[in-house]
Amino acid sequence: MILRRLTSNIKAQNWFAVVLDFIIVVVGVFVGLQVSNWNDVKKEEMSRGYYLERLASDLSQTIAFSEDTEATATETIAIIERFTAALNDPNSPPEELVAAARAYFGEGTLMSGFTVFWGTYEDLSSTGNFSVLESPELVGKLIELSTYFESLAEGSLVNTDWVMPFETSLAAEFDWMRYDEKTAHLFPDLTLEDQVAMIRGKADLLRRHAALHHWVSQYSVRSNQSAQAGAQEVLDIVQAERGGSE
Repeated sequence: MILRRLTSNIKAQNWFAVVLDFIIVVVGVFVGLQVSNWNDVKKEEMSRGYYLERLASDLSQTIAFSEDTEATATETIAIIERFTAALNDPNSPPEELVAAARAYFGEGTLMSGFTVFWGTYEDLSSTGNFSVLESPELVGKLIELSTYFESLAEGSLVNTDWVMPFETSLAAEFDWMRYDEKTAHLFPDLTLEDQVAMIRGKADLLRRHAALHHWVSQYSVRSNQSAQAGAQEVLDIVQAERGGSE
């Protein structure tokens, strides 16, 4: 419509109208480009903010879960040490030794794994969208942390594979499930003296088994502590980036 009017004004040599129509066309194109650019920038900002928010959530959940895992492993270590102390003391009361054995086989042999919430990083990595974060420092730290998480997870799996043959050996030589409250009812009742005799009769085997789980639990404590520190460092960077983008 504007072009038709512009052609008509040129034929009529209405130069003022021609100039006015030309200005309208130029301004319209300029405004259209500016709006398009503004929309593109806004989309990028929203995408960046979206990923930063997700990263902050993942890292916060990782820290919280890792703290819980560390606490569980720390309690496991305490249970193991109470059991071995009673086992190593020839004068420990029978009730104390049996109670310590029940606690050990109930919770002291639990192996705390290593878990992270890393979906956002995997999303960014698989789609190649790291550039949307606009922070080489953050991207570098995320890649570094991801590599470290992988090494910790691998160590946890290696520990599990290492422990399994010992578990099989123990099950073949000692009725440890008799002392686990979840399965104790499946076994015939034994007197307190007989239970103590069973435990003391396999003292060396039980000490080795306890030492193994003590080592694995210590690894869990250390790995989760270092995971928390690494995640917190990156979370601080993410939060700083979020503040700068607001």
